[in-house]
Amino acid sequence: MRHLTGTDFGVQRARGAVVELAALNVAAGEEVALDPNGGNAADGEIVMGNWDGAAFTPSDIAEDVNAIRIIAARDDLPAFFSAIAFGRDNLGAAAVTTVLRGEELGAGTVPYYLPIGLPLCTITNRTEQQIQDFTVRFSPAGADTSGWAILGSSPNAARIASHLSLMNTCMQQWNTTHTVDSTCNEASVSDTMYLGNGAQTASITSVANAIVQYGIPWEPAVWGALPARNNSSDIPAASYGKTLAGPIPIFDGGSSYCSGGGGNWNQTRRISGFVWGAIYDVRSSGAASQKNIWARLDVTSFRPVATAYGGPDYGVTWLKPGRVVR
Repeated sequence: MRHLTGTDFGVQRARGAVVELAALNVAAGEEVALDPNGGNAADGEIVMGNWDGAAFTPSDIAEDVNAIRIIAARDDLPAFFSAIAFGRDNLGAAAVTTVLRGEELGAGTVPYYLPIGLPLCTITNRTEQQIQDFTVRFSPAGADTSGWAILGSSPNAARIASHLSLMNTCMQQWNTTHTVDSTCNEASVSDTMYLGNGAQTASITSVANAIVQYGIPWEPAVWGALPARNNSSDIPAASYGKTLAGPIPIFDGGSSYCSGGGGNWNQTRRISGFVWGAIYDVRSSGAASQKNIWARLDVTSFRPVATAYGGPDYGVTWLKPGRVVR
């Protein structure tokens, strides 16, 4: 059920997963084989649809699909007594079940994260629309809204570059399937992360290199129109429109991070949750006030990336296992 992410590709993967799961079972000495029913017909063995709490309605609209109806039938089961009494050599049998997609719960552990941190007040002090329009800024000094954030040790250019390389497998999986099966550089609520806002030139350059090398496409349906490329951007025009997208750690450092003072970016803080973001532009040249990373945030969509629950729901979620409803 974790494949039901509101996309056509997710529905396709869910069909395949049901077929594979059925094949692990045996009926009358034979493997249970289901037709994946890829045509979205309403009367096949695997039917996608919507469960409204009382009834199942077939649907071929991926965004509406939250349940799967499975019909496993056999008409060739040997029937010894029926053959004697009624002259029938075989009997038919069928089992029908409807499985509902699990509910979304706030992410407690994520398989990868972007190596920047956001103060909790960034989220709690703004409306959803204001969060969508929020600009992640590393500069000017004293008015930062974000900084480097990684687990294990203080951020520097080499560690940030290594982190970006390690997270690539998970980010590509998310871009392709909207699920993540790998663990690249895991982070959990209550983990201690190291903050920093130094080494800007080399670190920002490594972000630009990562975007060019393996960035994933900007999503207009999520982020709206792509903002104009910044003057002196480190991203070549030919690569503009690629992003580094994924969970961003949030920490509670108090109101100073959102009151104009910029907070203290040279300390450790515990992760309190995750928000989904996409880094789309960077600039490493010029004065300190001009060096920056630009990113968008989204708290309006469910992204079941997490491997465990236990944090607040800021759009990065853990999908609770599905349950049989009929």
